[in-house]
Amino acid sequence: MTSTYYDEPGRLPPTTETLFDDTARPYFLWWTDTTVGQLKQHLLSSDPEERAYWMGALLREANTRDVWLFVTSDEIRSLWPHLIRYLGRSRQIWAWLLKLPPPEWPPLSEIRGGQSLEVDIVHEPVADIMGPPAPLEGIVIESLTDLRANKLTCILSRSELGDLVDLYFLDRAGFPPELDLEISSQKDSGVDPGVLAWLLAQFPTRPLPAMLESLTSEKLEQFRDALAERFRLSAVK
Repeated sequence: MTSTYYDEPGRLPPTTETLFDDTARPYFLWWTDTTVGQLKQHLLSSDPEERAYWMGALLREANTRDVWLFVTSDEIRSLWPHLIRYLGRSRQIWAWLLKLPPPEWPPLSEIRGGQSLEVDIVHEPVADIMGPPAPLEGIVIESLTDLRANKLTCILSRSELGDLVDLYFLDRAGFPPELDLEISSQKDSGVDPGVLAWLLAQFPTRPLPAMLESLTSEKLEQFRDALAERFRLSAVK
């Protein structure tokens, strides 16, 4: 967080001088208009979940050499239990870099035998495409349109098997993911069918989570490969 880090032999400088400008919009917060100065305020919030969301975005999206302009390794370690859910596929990288215990995500929990149910709620500062439907048993949920749009952006930002399973059942219900590119671009203007195709082709299909409806890894792998090809075809001329 101090210039002494970058003065040490073998250290690369920050990727861009604009990160020293509080009025600039940092490249790693591409989905929001938040400035460098506003990010610093978020990282100083008294609310640990607010700090975790923005620190998670920093660790997930920024070049590692830019991270130290905003946080220290001790700050990351102290917030780690809150951070894990926001790190996506960078979770294992940061655990390895800071020699932290391998993160377990999602947390192990079962809806059996009277055991508690853990529900993770993540708020993204992006406007809804459509208003939410009526609350379901008192719980406010997103519209199906927003859920479909968000699901594609999840493929870009993390490697959670549940996201691929969701796309499988959406496709089977008559919502081909490749036709949702336009609405997804309203959530993330950087959505790229070519990148989606490449990521999907490498997406894991094992181990499958417990589900209400039967699905084999082999069947999911066939869907993944077919969907990756559909996205590839939509990306090339």
